[in-house]
Amino acid sequence: MIESRQHRLDYMTWADARDFLAAGGDTAILPVGSTEMHGPHLPLGTDYLIALAVATLAAPASDAVILPPLPYTWAGATRHFAGTISLPADLVLQFVKAICQRLLDQGFRQIALVSQHNPDAMTLGLTAWQLFEETRAPVVAFNHYPTDPHLRAMLPELIGELDQHEATDPGFTETSFLLAALEILNVEHLARSDVTALPNVPRPAALQRIRQRGTVGYFFTDASQHIPVPRYPSVTLGRRYLQATAEQLTLLLRDVRGYRALLEGRPPTAAERWQSAVA
Repeated sequence: MIESRQHRLDYMTWADARDFLAAGGDTAILPVGSTEMHGPHLPLGTDYLIALAVATLAAPASDAVILPPLPYTWAGATRHFAGTISLPADLVLQFVKAICQRLLDQGFRQIALVSQHNPDAMTLGLTAWQLFEETRAPVVAFNHYPTDPHLRAMLPELIGELDQHEATDPGFTETSFLLAALEILNVEHLARSDVTALPNVPRPAALQRIRQRGTVGYFFTDASQHIPVPRYPSVTLGRRYLQATAEQLTLLLRDVRGYRALLEGRPPTAAERWQSAVA
């Protein structure tokens, strides 16, 4: 197990990284998120800060290094707001693939692409597929936002609790996650508590009807649409959720290890058999 202070790859020296690999370390987590508008109260880096917090919680149990977070991705519907930096989706795909390929070249074998930014579910998912087709490496994409269907199946009670709060206090969910993430990362000063909520401007009804049945491109037309200022965000509930998703990420990386053994045509190690037995 590497020392906790060394879980950040960018805090390690090259000799630390060499020794980690030489000792059998082979797991890396890449937090990904947009730099984009998140209402009047959340920082532009909200998405990647939350992803970094989840990675920080998961890394010790996974014996993983955390790569410097990738703060630029395809933003999607927020691209016209000041401060949003949106890259073309195909460029994000190629860039993340290049990062993963260099990791694979160096000996990393378990790689998780971690994000809560909804458009990343598409770009990072396709990245994982393409890497597998080209290298046979089971790189995994993990979206830890409550709308993800995998997590809704794994954490139904906790996500149900979040849904109830969000229904009566719009903006509760992501604001609670961000406040918890800032606490985990020791940057609480980034929180804004002196912001007045904006008047709500609903999205066009025609757009909402389309999104009930299919996928279509759109832009937010008002800053109140992403993300509203909630009345009563909860750091406690936000932390519970980030911890729960970090545990799911740890389990996911364990399963990737077993799947890689299958792909390589080798029997699982004693450690892999033990992990499967206690799962």
